[in-house]
Amino acid sequence: MAALATRADKNAPETRAAHADRWTAQAQALGIVPAQRTHTDSVAAAGWDAAQVARDAVAQAAAHLGERESVFRGQDLHREAARFAAGRVAWTEIAAALADAERTGALIRGDDGRLTTAAALESERETARRLDAGRGDHAAVLTERQFTRALAKFEAAKGFALSPEQRGAAQMILTGSDRFQGVQGLAGTGKTTLLAFVRDAAESAGWRVVGHSNGAEQAATMQRESGIQTTTTAAH
Repeated sequence: MAALATRADKNAPETRAAHADRWTAQAQALGIVPAQRTHTDSVAAAGWDAAQVARDAVAQAAAHLGERESVFRGQDLHREAARFAAGRVAWTEIAAALADAERTGALIRGDDGRLTTAAALESERETARRLDAGRGDHAAVLTERQFTRALAKFEAAKGFALSPEQRGAAQMILTGSDRFQGVQGLAGTGKTTLLAFVRDAAESAGWRVVGHSNGAEQAATMQRESGIQTTTTAAH
């Protein structure tokens, strides 16, 4: 206790504000004037073409978001573009690049305000063309009677019944004569469950079922949840 009572006080560290004030005063005394440099000056000094950097960032961001969703919000695209730009351009320059992409048609805004790319739209149109071209161009996997029996067997084994939408989609795939069948649904609506039934019924009828997906993660999920051996489209 005596040592503590007689010990000299420690010098408290200088506060940040006091530290800044002291350095400012010293700089002024030495005639040092801080440089006034804008973001545009910094970009020019680095040799970057700000407009091109912004355009490239927007294109990269659109491609990145398009890997997961065909449409996306403008604010999500702006944020991703800023990430790809990595501080080389200002927020307003990215906004200008986004507006320019819409004017040129590289980005297309829907009625709901969300965006898609011209490439994604053309891909959807090509899919629709392929669906139309393949109508009536394939042998049905099952007859209606075989489908009914296969469905009853599957539902009994699983202990639950498919929804009317799932049954309708599976029936279209298994008993239809079109080469291509399109099934669309939100996450969690049971697409992989109906595909599990399609696999089970088709393989029981002697068909081989394989799957392809755009991404490795989606391929793994599809294989795990439906039992269909799945690879990426690129690998195929």
